Amino acid sequence: LFSLNYIVSKLGMRAFSPVTFAYLRILGSALLIHLVIPRDRTPVSRSDNWQLAGFALLAIVLNQTLFLAGLALTTAHIAAILITTVPVFVLAAAISLGRERATVTKIGGILLAAAGALLVIGGENAQGSRQAALGALLITMNCFSYALYLVLSKPMMARLPRTSTGRCIRRG
Repeated sequence: LFSLNYIVSKLGMRAFSPVTFAYLRILGSALLIHLVIPRDRTPVSRSDNWQLAGFALLAIVLNQTLFLAGLALTTAHIAAILITTVPVFVLAAAISLGRERATVTKIGGILLAAAGALLVIGGENAQGSRQAALGALLITMNCFSYALYLVLSKPMMARLPRTSTGRCIRRG
């Protein structure tokens, strides 16, 4: 099902610019979630509300905008390959922020994944264009944005009820 995302997005961007399509996806999802998920009345502190707004920016606004802008400039298969770097970025961010301990195995895994992605993407872009390279860079930034959201939001998502954290999605 997730793999359809690339095809549907490519088709959608035939009719809309990437930013407009991202906005429409976010708006449509927010409306659907608003209708399907019951509103939560649990009070959330002001600082939690600000953090949720920041998480919505990272996980939804930046994530979708960078993904669709990148996908518009590169191929679906390059985007699909690059999306697999999210766990690598999650680990790198967790280590950098002191939430995960660096080990030789983890650092080796990050380096091996980065080398593999560079090998595939570098080979494609050597035959491609600057436009495709920019698309790959935007997809990579999309992956990093989402990874940063996952690492930064984890403590709050574990602490607050699921319906309260749904506010993050509604704010997107």
